[in-house]
Amino acid sequence: MCIRDRPYILKATMKEEINIVTCEYPVDGEYSYWIKETAKHLGIDKNEIKKAADAALLSQDTFRKKCIEEGKKVIKKLEQSNRRGAVLIGRPYNTGDRHINLNLARKLKDLDIEPIPFDFIEPEPEPMPELWSRIRWGYGRKLVQSARALKHNKNIGAVIVTNFGCGPDAFIDQYLEYELKDVPHIIIELDDHQAEAGLVTRLEAFSRNFKIAERKVEKVEGRDPSKPRMSVKKYTYYVPSFMDHAYAITGALKGSNCKTVMLPPTDDESWNLGMKYAYGRECHPFISFTGDLLKAAKQPGFVAKEACYCLLYTSPSPRDRTRSRMPSSA
Repeated sequence: MCIRDRPYILKATMKEEINIVTCEYPVDGEYSYWIKETAKHLGIDKNEIKKAADAALLSQDTFRKKCIEEGKKVIKKLEQSNRRGAVLIGRPYNTGDRHINLNLARKLKDLDIEPIPFDFIEPEPEPMPELWSRIRWGYGRKLVQSARALKHNKNIGAVIVTNFGCGPDAFIDQYLEYELKDVPHIIIELDDHQAEAGLVTRLEAFSRNFKIAERKVEKVEGRDPSKPRMSVKKYTYYVPSFMDHAYAITGALKGSNCKTVMLPPTDDESWNLGMKYAYGRECHPFISFTGDLLKAAKQPGFVAKEACYCLLYTSPSPRDRTRSRMPSSA
């Protein structure tokens, strides 16, 4: 398991004289740069770093393939014995920690449901639908692709394991639920106040409703709403009044000859609209902003195909990544 904040936690709790070396894992397109920087950081020849990194990546790739092969064996055995299995979908620090998830795997086995790590499931080979491209997190997209594959296995259900709202899962869970609408599934939200008896009760209810049956496989249609459909000058830009900067942004857009509307502050009407159409676990600003946009859409003169919202930020939060983005050339 990998927890991104672990180096910072260690540095805060260890003695100052202990040197903790942290080398961030490279993202796509930065592998050569990472080798160069890591060699400099560790004082080791970059060829040695590359050799070690290549070997590690090969080993990791082999491990992933073996996991998927093992998953195919498990699913085949379940089909042959007409038994049920449930894929644990979630972050590894939730699904793999028996203390955090209250020994979830053991409780499923007690109900004669075979627990399966989601790493054992081969992701849906069909590319993610264009409409789902708004999912900005790589790991979240991986979870959704694995969930999409479950529709092809009548013996397999899903247990979505999460812990709190106002994070990536608050936005990804709605996609998971959509893809799993014909698959028996349950969402387990865990925190320090989770009672074991309550978890057992929910799993028992899940087990009673988990029937082995053929499933429909529907294709998700829809285009990516963040892609511009016409010249960016022809859009009407809607700017939320979240901060005083909204006046400057509105002025800059108008100065560029763009039609611009600065939205009024959130009121009861827009808040209720946001609550009605949001998933329910998102943060306060997301619900407020969603309501502001929906209220604007009800006004006379609003033309949906010409509408574009403008939201600028410096440190992308979960809600920002999930929203449709303003065309970058605007």
